Amino acid sequence: MKILQIVLLMCIGLTSCKTESATPNSMGSSIEELNSQNPQSNSTNEAEAVTPFTGTPDTVVVSTLEGLVENAKSNTVILLEKGTYSLEENLVYLMTKDERKIIDKNVTQTRSLGGQLFFSGLSNFHIIAKDGVNILSYNPIAPALYLIKGTNVSFSNFTIRKAKKGNADVVAISTSKDIQMDKINIKGGGSYGMNIFDATNLTITNSEITKCTKGGLTISNSKEVKIINSSISDNTCLVPVVNLYGNDNIVFMQGVTIKNNTRDVEKAFQQSDRIFAVGANSLLLEGCTIENNPGFTILGAGKTNLVNTEFKGLKMQ
Repeated sequence: MKILQIVLLMCIGLTSCKTESATPNSMGSSIEELNSQNPQSNSTNEAEAVTPFTGTPDTVVVSTLEGLVENAKSNTVILLEKGTYSLEENLVYLMTKDERKIIDKNVTQTRSLGGQLFFSGLSNFHIIAKDGVNILSYNPIAPALYLIKGTNVSFSNFTIRKAKKGNADVVAISTSKDIQMDKINIKGGGSYGMNIFDATNLTITNSEITKCTKGGLTISNSKEVKIINSSISDNTCLVPVVNLYGNDNIVFMQGVTIKNNTRDVEKAFQQSDRIFAVGANSLLLEGCTIENNPGFTILGAGKTNLVNTEFKGLKMQ
C-alpha cells in the first residue's frame, strides 16, 4: 500500500486544512515509565489491535514542537513546516494515544527521557515534512525518534540527527506494524542509525543512514522489513554495518548502496569484519552495490542471498 501517496491525495481533496493552535502544552503532571522499554529488550508485546480507519484523517499544518505534540493523534496527518526543530535534553516530548504533553524534567520528576520525540500507541498517523526540515536532539542517551506500538504510521521528508554523540540510536522502532519511512536522512549518534525491534511490514525508501559511530542498522525479531533505494554510508563501525539479531528476521534490500563505511580496527568487536551479520535469519539483496568499506573483509551473505548485487574487495563468507 502506498501510504504516502494515499495520504497526499487525501490532503489535496480536503476543503480546508487546520493550522496548529498557539496554546502551549501542559508541562506539569508526571507520567508512568512510558519510555523505560528499550527497543533492544526481549519484549514480545504486539502492536495494539486497532479498528481499521476508513474515513478522511484530520490534516494539521504545524511549525513548532508545541504544535506537533498537541496534534499528534491517531487518524491525523501532520504537515510539518520548514525549519529546525531542536529537542532539548530536559524536555520530554510525549505523544501517546491517551495524552500529549511536553514535560520539563527540571520541574516535574519523571523517568522518561528528554530530547526525543516519543510516539506510543498511535494508529493511522503520518508526518509529512516540507523540504528543509531538520530535527535535532540534544540528549546523547536517547533516540531522537522513538515509535512504539504504532500501526499504519509513516514519516516523510526530513533529516534527523544527534547534536551530541553518546550511546543511543538515532531512530528506534519497536513493537509496531505497517510502518513507512520515506526520504528520511538519519545522521550521527553514538550507536546505530536505526534500531528495529519486533516490527512487521516496515518499509524504508529513498533514505540515508550516515555518520554513525557503532553501526548502520540493527534488526531483531522483525518480519517483512524492506529497504529500497536507500544508502548506508560513511559510518564508523565497531560492529557489522547491518546486524540481524535473533532468529527468523525477514529482510529484503533492493537498490541499496553500502559504501565508505570504515571499521574501527582498534575498537571493533571480534568478528565485526563483515558487512552483514545474518545468523539464522533471511536476507535477500537485489540490485544492491557494496563497495569501498575499509577494514571490512567479508560480505557475510551467501550466493543464495544475492540477485544482481555487486560487492567489491570482500570474501563471500
